[in-house]
Amino acid sequence: MATYSVSAEALPGVARRMAENPAIAQEEPEKIARELGITQPIPNTFIYRVVVIALSAVTLLALACTVLLALTETSNANGTREMFLQPITFLGSTALGALAGLLSPGPNS
Repeated sequence: MATYSVSAEALPGVARRMAENPAIAQEEPEKIARELGITQPIPNTFIYRVVVIALSAVTLLALACTVLLALTETSNANGTREMFLQPITFLGSTALGALAGLLSPGPNS
């Protein structure tokens, strides 16, 4: 959800006009936005940063666990190494793909 910066001086006049004629918001939204001083939405980057940090942590943790499992000399008689390695690889590759999708520029950039 975007947060908008609104001019406090213009708010009473626009609110009064919209109370008198509620259809004005549909008829002239650009004019009302200009009067209120709304130019661009202020992006909420906190959630974006939290998601990027979490996906980065999952990717790095999966990489560390994969290297640790590869370096340890455990018995592979029952396929226990693959049993642990497959889900870790799955989580790491999924997190890395999601991270790439979040950090790549969009089509409008």
